[in-house]
Amino acid sequence: MAYCKYCGTNNTESAKYCTNCGAPMMTGRSGETYGGPQMQQGAREMQQTAQRQQWEEDHVQSQGHWVLDTFLICIPLVGLILLIVWSVTDQPDLSKQRWARAQLLWMVIGILATIVFTVLFGALLAGLGAAYF
Repeated sequence: MAYCKYCGTNNTESAKYCTNCGAPMMTGRSGETYGGPQMQQGAREMQQTAQRQQWEEDHVQSQGHWVLDTFLICIPLVGLILLIVWSVTDQPDLSKQRWARAQLLWMVIGILATIVFTVLFGALLAGLGAAYF
């Protein structure tokens, strides 16, 4: 039996590729792999992708963390600071970084909308007040 050096799966001696992960198998004599450097690079990329996916799965936030994060950003100044920190630093959980950026964007849109409506409403009140005086 031949073992895949990437995932450890048992394969037949004549197998050119692993039946589990598709990585090229070692040849019997020279120690070279089938397929040459391109296949070795492909197997490395597959292994790195699998490792990255496993790492991301291990670093996904729980529901409790999301509830706590949502509560913390509701505190006016603390929330703004946390969103800025979370959006500019590298997070183990990429979704948290993207979520923080989206929340900052919504916060900026809300602030701009508040300013615009305040100016328009103030101008309306000033116009009505001038008509009565």
